[in-house]
Amino acid sequence: RHYQIEQLLKEKEALVELFTNEGPGSHCVPNSLYWQTLSNRTAIKEKTKYELLMGEQYIYEQLLGVRFRVSPDAFFQVNSKASEVLYSLINELITSHEQPIIYDICCGTGTIGITLAKNSSISKIVGVEMSQQAVEDAKQ
Repeated sequence: RHYQIEQLLKEKEALVELFTNEGPGSHCVPNSLYWQTLSNRTAIKEKTKYELLMGEQYIYEQLLGVRFRVSPDAFFQVNSKASEVLYSLINELITSHEQPIIYDICCGTGTIGITLAKNSSISKIVGVEMSQQAVEDAKQ
């Protein structure tokens, strides 16, 4: 369905109002609210742009003592506590191997590789990611 520019502006304003002041979502206190316009039903084949409607440009998360920057287009595990348990288990498993090489395919913001990098027995970590923004986040 195609919206007129005025309709889009009203939708954006309504979203911001939903999460601010006395809006029904104001108790959620989001760090950021982005708008993404798609010309197709999915974002897979097109380069999508994000418009920051309110809040911070990036979200910052902590995992195993490491701070990660997360952009709207970057993949980051949504359950941080479960991720910490999983990554700690992976770290224990690889410690028994002599100088392992870690390949983190579809690594997003690099949480697995970066948190495992503290393990001195690892000889090399290779991260592979298609999202340039996620790669930039991982470098932060």
